[in-house]
Amino acid sequence: MKTALSQRLVYLRKERGFTQKRAAESLGISQALLSHYEKGIRECGLGFLCSCADFYGVTTDYLLGRSCEKEAPKKETLYDPEKSEGCAMRARLIRATGMLFDLYHKLGSPELMEIFSLYMSVPVYIMTRHLYESGSNVPGFFSLPDDYFPYSPVSAQLIAEMRVRKLLSEIDARRTAPEGADALPKIDYTALSEMFPREYTALLQVLHSVDRSSMSPDGPDKKEE
Repeated sequence: MKTALSQRLVYLRKERGFTQKRAAESLGISQALLSHYEKGIRECGLGFLCSCADFYGVTTDYLLGRSCEKEAPKKETLYDPEKSEGCAMRARLIRATGMLFDLYHKLGSPELMEIFSLYMSVPVYIMTRHLYESGSNVPGFFSLPDDYFPYSPVSAQLIAEMRVRKLLSEIDARRTAPEGADALPKIDYTALSEMFPREYTALLQVLHSVDRSSMSPDGPDKKEE
């Protein structure tokens, strides 16, 4: 029986131009199970509902038909990023990550962007979960069992990295073909400064800090004498 949830699952998927197979893969379920959810044959669990809300960028109330508004009303936040601790480091990482997203987006591959986004999301997940598990927090915030952490996210990131490299190689192969175009961006001081004249130093600072830390036998805490 069709429900508000099943109807909106179909609507959101088609609105974004996703096939049922692609949506199912992104949501981590089989295509058959998603088909059952979309037809109202089976009821989904809370975990899947939350995953759909995140995937489509809508509220769970919208998915359930309790609201016609896709996004929750914006609330005034007490968090002021300009006054937060680690402001300079945070700003540098945000700017560098934004530049990298732009560079990958210019390649024109939705599949590449999806995999790249997953890869970049894993460190956020891991660092958040370490913080969560170190404190006295209520269980159930994360659905991934403790036995799978951090190995499963790291494995997912490694697989994503291999897929990114494969897709980049395919793009480069098309570039070097007789009819190919110069799609891959040039990465050097001049090119970066021309593409991002105001922000490129942020990316350089991030790259150089990792270079230095990786070469130091004692890691990032090693100080020069």
